[in-house]
Amino acid sequence: MKANGGKVGSPGFSVLEAIIAIAILAIAFLPLLALQEQMARTTVSLERNATIMEAKRSALAYVRTLNPMRDPRGELDLGLAIMHWTSTPISKERLVSNKGGGEGRFIVALYNVEVTLTFEEKRTQVFNVHATGWRAKAAYLSDL
Repeated sequence: MKANGGKVGSPGFSVLEAIIAIAILAIAFLPLLALQEQMARTTVSLERNATIMEAKRSALAYVRTLNPMRDPRGELDLGLAIMHWTSTPISKERLVSNKGGGEGRFIVALYNVEVTLTFEEKRTQVFNVHATGWRAKAAYLSDL
């Protein structure tokens, strides 16, 4: 009789069994690796979209204060992107009436402002906003 109770070989895994176990584990971890890669791509995409949205909010805040009749085109560094704008009138100029119905002191027109944001990676985002342009009536200026 053998000293180890009649069993042949040593207890535990053989080299072949260990290699098969490692192969099974590697195959099982492939979907987890793919999931991690997808999550990393999603995170990068979300960060990029957050940057774009923040730049758009900054550009929109600036356009709200813009007088496209006075500044029909221009460029501004927003930090996150460079903003370029071009304004084109979409209505005729008209004189604003005052509260009593008489002639007002300002001439206004509606403009389409096309805003282009250029980011560091040379990516661009374009959007359009309608804005009111204004200027003082010439007769009003001579009264000053």
